[in-house]
Amino acid sequence: VTVEEPRPAAVADHAAADSEKPIISFVDNTLLDAIQRNAADIHMVPKRDYVELLFRIDGTLIPIRRFSKVLYPKIVDRLMTMGGMTPRHSHSAQEGRTSIASEGRIFDLRITLLPGDDGVGSLIRLLDTNTRLRPLRELGMSSRDEFVLMEELNKTYSMLLVTGPEGPEKATTLYAALLALKAQNLRILTLEDPVACHLPGIDQRQLDR
Repeated sequence: VTVEEPRPAAVADHAAADSEKPIISFVDNTLLDAIQRNAADIHMVPKRDYVELLFRIDGTLIPIRRFSKVLYPKIVDRLMTMGGMTPRHSHSAQEGRTSIASEGRIFDLRITLLPGDDGVGSLIRLLDTNTRLRPLRELGMSSRDEFVLMEELNKTYSMLLVTGPEGPEKATTLYAALLALKAQNLRILTLEDPVACHLPGIDQRQLDR
């Protein structure tokens, strides 16, 4: 029986850091690829024998590649670390957030981990904090549609629903509506999940699921 002598802590830490480099590189390159393709979110879906990577682009989920499940647990650990999640709760759904900078732009990352039969599914939403807010008149609505929308916004008892799949600028429309209301010097409180853009003078609250 060969007994391995314990290594000094500094050597062990260095070896651990080296082993994490491929994982960090994979996650970073995936994020960069998604940003360059203008993806709204990233999905990693574990199957029986592999993990499928998909990007949501213009509202459509597009398969990017498949990769081995061997390193996937370490990828999940990396996402948990980035999102400030708790490893001891790895068997329950968790959400976290962080931010990254790329090409002079700041992106908020909303990370959701959801355990399933084949492993932990990962969803990363990419929110560009530099996206310019646009007024209603710049959204491309017909004059008739803009008039109807403003009529609804000016009511004190109505409810307005803006619906659709991921990516068709629902948030852009809603924030444009908020800017129109803000111009009327109203006290505005929002409940959002997530808060995609912070608006000065408006009290925005992140919902706690």
